[in-house]
Amino acid sequence: MALQTDLAATSEAVRSSDAGGELMADVRVAVIDDHWLTAQGTAEILDRQPGIRSVGFAFGIDDGIALIRDTTPDVVICDVMLGDRPSGLDLAERLVKAKVPLPAILFFSYFARSLGPRVSAVGGAGIVDKSISPEDLREAVLAVSSGGEVPERLRRPKAPKPVDGPRPPSPREVEIMSLIADGSSSAQVAHELGIGDSTVDEHLDRMFKRYQVNNRAHLVVFAERHGWLGGANQRDSISPAGRIQNENGGHRLR
Repeated sequence: MALQTDLAATSEAVRSSDAGGELMADVRVAVIDDHWLTAQGTAEILDRQPGIRSVGFAFGIDDGIALIRDTTPDVVICDVMLGDRPSGLDLAERLVKAKVPLPAILFFSYFARSLGPRVSAVGGAGIVDKSISPEDLREAVLAVSSGGEVPERLRRPKAPKPVDGPRPPSPREVEIMSLIADGSSSAQVAHELGIGDSTVDEHLDRMFKRYQVNNRAHLVVFAERHGWLGGANQRDSISPAGRIQNENGGHRLR
């Protein structure tokens, strides 16, 4: 089983709070990420933070559910993109179906700003950007462990906009990347935009070569880092006047 547990079995289970010396249990945290170094590194960094104890890490939903069942963490930090799709967003639903007690789920992503609304819809306690510092991640974990919200400054970090850099994508390419970031397949993007599947793939292939990325997840990360996707799903900014009816009664974009 691809998971590691009890990284801090020898650590103290209690700590003194900042107010009055009252003894409080450490916040127990599990990490789910499909990259070994990220999963293990995040778990080990958290384990060094005051008031937090890492109970282990896993590399996918199935192993993550087993880890959560075995260790009953207070908070789970789960990567949104497990593979090339945002399957991390299925975690809460899978836990409910497996009848595993539901911890607070803090999602982890390089494009946190675009996924905020979806995180709330699937029962997530919040989302933070993977560029977050260890101290800020600790703050977010402690906030959601007590039923609070991730501070706004941690939910929506501002992506720097370089003066010089790669050529920005066209409006159509932005639409395609925004839908990909939302978890859509090529067929779903084509249906939404009223274009052919092959046209979507041609756009993606050109962007892969232009920006020297290997897959859709990397493309979306690249776009987010350059501030091309904005803070909301691009589909929401398209007015009804920008759509025309096609022969089948559906709609496509002008």
